[in-house]
Amino acid sequence: MEFLFASNKLFDLTNFAERCALWAGNGECSANSKYMHSNCAASCDTCNKFFVQDLKQKIRAKMENEGEKDKIIVTEAVGSNVDIDDHSKEVIKWTDNFGERQEVSGQEWKSTLEQIHKMKIYMDTEVIKNLSKDTLDSCINKYKLCSFWKVIDECNINKDWMTKNCGPACNFCHLL
Repeated sequence: MEFLFASNKLFDLTNFAERCALWAGNGECSANSKYMHSNCAASCDTCNKFFVQDLKQKIRAKMENEGEKDKIIVTEAVGSNVDIDDHSKEVIKWTDNFGERQEVSGQEWKSTLEQIHKMKIYMDTEVIKNLSKDTLDSCINKYKLCSFWKVIDECNINKDWMTKNCGPACNFCHLL
């Protein structure tokens, strides 16, 4: 298992064309915004959540072409390199045991990673270990953003849905 860290400081994947800076300087970010914002986001200063989603899709496609599907992508929308210790990398990998591997990305990556650590502690408790096999089998994170949604308080705002779809992330398995 390898880990791929993507940010505009580690990879120059935020400018997919060689002449982005030149074009941006010539006003193309406004004149040709659809192309420029998608392909030259760093030069146009348009790195946002939609761009990050597009960036991740392009990275995944590149990895699939190179036969590297098992890498974990950790992305930060803009700015500094994402620094995740080896233990945290293993915890992210561990989330495979309870449904979809949880995604750690965007501006909330640190809080999401902290939430994943809390989920691991919860899932290792005696209360969880003593649940029936059927309950444990039904308590999975059905979406890769469950831990992020916990961070933004969806477990309280939308408790019924989150219990059924993101039980481990919300620490709700014992409620099933």
